Amino acid sequence: MSFSLDEVFKSSGGRVSRDRLNNFIDNLPLTQWDREYVKRVMEKFDNPGYSEGITKEEFLQGLSEMEKNIRDPIDREKVLRIKNFFGIK
Repeated sequence: MSFSLDEVFKSSGGRVSRDRLNNFIDNLPLTQWDREYVKRVMEKFDNPGYSEGITKEEFLQGLSEMEKNIRDPIDREKVLRIKNFFGIK
């Protein structure tokens, strides 16, 4: 199953708030671990004190950075499964 991030970001004018994306992610057919991983990516970029949300580019950057994070190693297979779900190569 694949999911298009474009639809989510287009419907929000290019930026999605953390709350909106969290609600959306909670309804996706992902494992609990996968959901938490995706939420961690968002938290890196979305600070409600000064941010208007996260962009698609920031979301993709976050996925790439977390895959390479040596302090918090994540199983590459899990990262690939999440990327595939969102249609990211």
